[in-house]
Amino acid sequence: MARERLLVLLAGAGRAMKAQDIAAAIGEDVSDTSQGRRVETTRSRLKRLVKEGRVVEEPTAWFALAPAEGASGREARPRARGIDGWHRRGHTPRKRRDPAPPCGGTGSRDDS
Repeated sequence: MARERLLVLLAGAGRAMKAQDIAAAIGEDVSDTSQGRRVETTRSRLKRLVKEGRVVEEPTAWFALAPAEGASGREARPRARGIDGWHRRGHTPRKRRDPAPPCGGTGSRDDS
């Protein structure tokens, strides 16, 4: 239920919002007496929606509804954390390191 409220709020806002503003807008207690617990719960829900690809976090700590696939002319890029060689930010391929050479060698020397 709360996830749907988050998505409806972000769709209506049409812009990126901070987690505290989102928590306040959906009726969570963001006062000092709650010690930020409800804001962190909201942030956790938003992060889960980011992993699902329904929300984007750009720049850091600013959340917005993810654009529909093909709406901007770009297809969704992989957002895995390094599994397939992509960074989270910028989605640029990581440089692969060559494996370390074996220690000790073959035992023979070519002195020619």
